[in-house]
Amino acid sequence: MDHGTRRYPTKVDLKIALIIWGAVLISYATLLAIPAGAGQVRTLILVMVTAIWLIAAPFMWPVDYTLTSDSLIVRIGVIKVRFLYSSIQEVHSESGLLVTPVIGIKAAYSVDRLMIKAERNGKDFYVAISPPDKEAFMRDLQARDSGLISIGTSLRCQG
Repeated sequence: MDHGTRRYPTKVDLKIALIIWGAVLISYATLLAIPAGAGQVRTLILVMVTAIWLIAAPFMWPVDYTLTSDSLIVRIGVIKVRFLYSSIQEVHSESGLLVTPVIGIKAAYSVDRLMIKAERNGKDFYVAISPPDKEAFMRDLQARDSGLISIGTSLRCQG
C-alpha cells in the first residue's frame, strides 16, 4: 500500500522558544552594558554576536520529519538524516527538559517528544523528535513499516 510522502513539522513549546529567544536577546543586551564612548568595541561585539547567530541559525531551523515510502527523514536546519524503516528498532514517548540522546541527535523543540532508536553503521543511534501529534505520527510510521508492532504506547521491531 502506497502511503505517499507525509511531512510533520516540529512542535515548539513556549518554554523552549523563550529559552532560545532569551539567549538571542541577552546576547544583544550585552551591548547596552558597554559605555557609549566605546563605539569600536560595541561595533565589534555586535558583529561577533550577529555572526554567531547567523552561523547557528541554519543548524537550528527549520525542523521537520518526513515519512517517505521507505524511510524517515529528520531535518534540523541544513542537516538531514535518513533512517530506513528497517533500521528502526524502537519508538517510545519521552518527556523532560534535560533528556538527550546518548549517541544521536535532538531534533525536538518540545519536552513532549518521541525517542527513536535505530541502527546506524552497526551501532544504536537515537533521535529525539517532537511531532505535534505523536500518536498520529506513530500510527503513520507503523502503517509504513510492517516490522514495527505496537506494545502499549511504544513501537518495537518484531524481528
